[in-house]
Amino acid sequence: MNRQKTWLLLLLVVLVSSNLYFHFSFEGSVEERGRWIDRSIARVLTPIQTLFNFMGEWSTMSASKISRMMEAEQENVRLKEELTTLQLNLQNYKELESENSRLRNLLSLKAASKAELRAAKVVGRDVNIFFRTLEIDLGEEDGIERGMAVVCAQGAVGRILRVSASTSTVLLISDLNSRIDGVVQRSRSQVIVGGSPQGDLKLQLLARRSDVQSGDSIVTAGTGGLFPPGYAIGVIVGVAEDPNFVLDDASLEPTVDFGTLEEVFIVTKYSQDKKNASTN
Repeated sequence: MNRQKTWLLLLLVVLVSSNLYFHFSFEGSVEERGRWIDRSIARVLTPIQTLFNFMGEWSTMSASKISRMMEAEQENVRLKEELTTLQLNLQNYKELESENSRLRNLLSLKAASKAELRAAKVVGRDVNIFFRTLEIDLGEEDGIERGMAVVCAQGAVGRILRVSASTSTVLLISDLNSRIDGVVQRSRSQVIVGGSPQGDLKLQLLARRSDVQSGDSIVTAGTGGLFPPGYAIGVIVGVAEDPNFVLDDASLEPTVDFGTLEEVFIVTKYSQDKKNASTN
């Protein structure tokens, strides 16, 4: 309160002093004196008013600029979210397109095959030096039996090794313990194809008189009651002849990429059974 009284007293003294100064020092009428005082006050207050106007406009512009920056930031976040969503959708579309392509190939195989085929999905795999197997989502409850052949659009895959209620284990033709009858498409020579510890295919017990050479395609022979004839097995990539041995050695490149298989077919029955039944 004392401080306020001091300021009020000081202001009163200034006003009285100014009035007395103008009264005794200014020569002219009261009207002229008033106009002079107005001009003097205007000269003093105009810069202050200009400063306040500038600060007000600057504050308004700053607030508007900050608002626009916040809106731009929000728009940027929204666009990034939309871009991420579109990228994820694009990946999904590509995967669906790839799956549709695989399913079309499988349907074409099923339509062209004389065998009765049952589609299954690969749900697991075990690839090591001792076992090369796949797990599929069909089992005893689906009518799957041990020993049934398994194929895909690219060719022969393997045979059913073990069966549980809802899943089955497929022994791949590249497994060391696998054997399959094959035929050379060019020469019609009968061969036996087996796996290896490295996952490659080999021609087993290849007689030296056999007409085989690099580039020959090997397909299933259809003998033995396991695989229907004509399913691709592999392509010969090298034949080793040793004069010290009666048998030659040949390596095959599998036509099936076992590491990328996602869908397969189980051969539940094929036409050779019907022919044999009619013959008997």
